[in-house]
Amino acid sequence: MPTDPYSLKKRVERFIGDPSEDDLDGLALAVFGLQFEHIEGYRRFCVGRQATPESVQRWQDIPMIPTPAFKSTVFCVGQPVEVFRSSGTTVGGERSAHHHPFPDLYRRSIDATFPNFCRIGSDLPSMLSLIPSRLQAPDSSLSFMIDHVLSNFAGSGTLHAIGRRGVEAGQTAAHGEFTGDNHGLDGIHLGDNEGRLRLAHAAQNLEQDFEFEFVENTGRVLRLHAFVYLHKA
Repeated sequence: MPTDPYSLKKRVERFIGDPSEDDLDGLALAVFGLQFEHIEGYRRFCVGRQATPESVQRWQDIPMIPTPAFKSTVFCVGQPVEVFRSSGTTVGGERSAHHHPFPDLYRRSIDATFPNFCRIGSDLPSMLSLIPSRLQAPDSSLSFMIDHVLSNFAGSGTLHAIGRRGVEAGQTAAHGEFTGDNHGLDGIHLGDNEGRLRLAHAAQNLEQDFEFEFVENTGRVLRLHAFVYLHKA
């Protein structure tokens, strides 16, 4: 079993590119062994649950760290390249931190899945992002991932619609008219003859609620309970 983080990272990258190249159980157990060896806090956590590389035989039995632990303990197998933080919206406002030595694995995962699942062809669609950009939220993992999507899979007319006060209704007006109710956004119609924008993805775990006023249209306030990514149907 390799104990060098960079050797194992290469193996994970190959699996992301072609899962038939490796065995999920074997790869997951190798990653577990690496983390058990290199991360003291995780090793103590596993030993307390009598889970060691010798006793764990299936990926399903690898102990998972509870989210609150990331508020007080650093879990990282090497020097972090990115440090992602939670929004701090839970009770107490303390933010958890994910120290990531290999953020390129996020990018590799997006490249291997996003174009197929969202049907991105050679004609790149315009996209509207209702989350902050990396410049606005440099420690947000969601902003990190969406920035990569927009940089690599979005066509002309793509924009971030988040400003200092939330969603900029003025910017989005160029894309058309929003429809929805106080429970969320259910659609957006283009203001020209290019057709409808299709709701392609809405994350279930929100990091932040966004409000914006439809001053130009209805004057209503809509609260978005999820990240919404839209592209032309």
